[in-house]
Amino acid sequence: MTSFQVTLGAMIDSVLWFASHTRKKTGIAPKVSPSLGRVAYTGSATTRVWSPARHPAADAPEESAAAASGPESRQPISAANDRRLIRPRPRSASRRLYGGHGRIATPPAFRFGFAPRARVLHRTCVRVLADLPPPAPASLPMLAREWLLPSRTMKRRILPPAIGFAYIAVIAVLGGLRSDHVLIGLLGLLDLYNEKTRLFLAQFFPFIATGAIFDSMRYVYWPAIDGRVHVAGPYLLERDWFGIGGQTPNEWLDAHHTAGLDLACGFAYLVYVGEYLAVAFLLFFRRRLDALRTFALCFLVVNLLGFATYFIYPVAPPWYVTQYGFGPARMDIQPAAAAASRFDQLLGTHFFEEMYGRGVDVYGAFPSLHVAYPLIAVWMVFRTRELRWARAPAILFFLLVCLSAVYLQHHYVIDVLLGIGYAGVTMALLAWWRMPTSRKAARASSAQPAASGSSCAAPSVARRSAFE
Repeated sequence: MTSFQVTLGAMIDSVLWFASHTRKKTGIAPKVSPSLGRVAYTGSATTRVWSPARHPAADAPEESAAAASGPESRQPISAANDRRLIRPRPRSASRRLYGGHGRIATPPAFRFGFAPRARVLHRTCVRVLADLPPPAPASLPMLAREWLLPSRTMKRRILPPAIGFAYIAVIAVLGGLRSDHVLIGLLGLLDLYNEKTRLFLAQFFPFIATGAIFDSMRYVYWPAIDGRVHVAGPYLLERDWFGIGGQTPNEWLDAHHTAGLDLACGFAYLVYVGEYLAVAFLLFFRRRLDALRTFALCFLVVNLLGFATYFIYPVAPPWYVTQYGFGPARMDIQPAAAAASRFDQLLGTHFFEEMYGRGVDVYGAFPSLHVAYPLIAVWMVFRTRELRWARAPAILFFLLVCLSAVYLQHHYVIDVLLGIGYAGVTMALLAWWRMPTSRKAARASSAQPAASGSSCAAPSVARRSAFE
């Protein structure tokens, strides 16, 4: 912090103190613009201003309110006003405030912190420029320096990298160690590099843990479900509830497939996890860490619920019934791309063949986690103001994935409905679990303005805390 910032903050704090002190001692109501909002110091060189629901000037005399709504207080913000932050007060005002025979009190001068930019319109009238433009984004060299250079002051910890190396060692002992296992284990080293990489690892750890758990299921999956796979029951239930001319929706769509739907549904099935991660990265780089924490935990919880269901009630997918019939479930097969292979045939690629070749949950049709992910993404973009532009695309993508799950022969309609239900339970659970934190933040933010003599910002701050 430069000396200019310290001096400027001290001057503005003193002016604000003069205004409140004058009202207490002399009964003179400060003439404050109705557009004034409560200022909060975010600690990151930015100033956040909330517009109050009820302004202190509301209970001031009528002449004060009339003066506050004059043309001077409604003066538009301009570049000149930005440069001329404070208009000096006349010396006579200082004499009246302090008196000729001694000072009334000592102003709170030289408080270290980033002060809001303001203009003094009168000895008791301070106008905060609440509509300041957002801070300029950091330059590319600065971002590169923050991410690429190791920290010299950060305290290192041994536990995160130790967990990563232990994961590599366990997989090596169990067998089947691949390069992606080594990569996951080495991610623990991000905790040692600098503050940015440590923050990234902490926020995205639920995603990493989910991937490690899913891959590790292959060591216990087949013995756990042997002899308990449901094949005919889900098929007959689907045909009874959602049948089309004696066929299941999967069979009807397979008989009426088109190249356009093959490409669209294949694309949705290929990037459904990428869409979830894209929303997570947007939250991270927009510094909505509270929302990202909830979003990442939703991903972990809904997957744990789905994985548990795979073991408790294993169900054969539609493509298995088409290929192998209603006989006893076979334990010697691998997951198949099914109708998604038409996407590879049209483009001459092997995306789905490679993706399903590494899978293990052949009988994991109940529920459809393909549907759960985009639904949680829709929920999050509707809870985040910065991502309101993504609401319509998120809804359309969710509907496309619902169609793709049935069209590509991987899930029944019942599976899709169960996936929606699992996502709803997860969102309700996380919202309930985060509610005490939001209420505590709301109470703290409402207590802060009360201690400073103003209750203007409490409703807005409480709404924002609950929203996040």
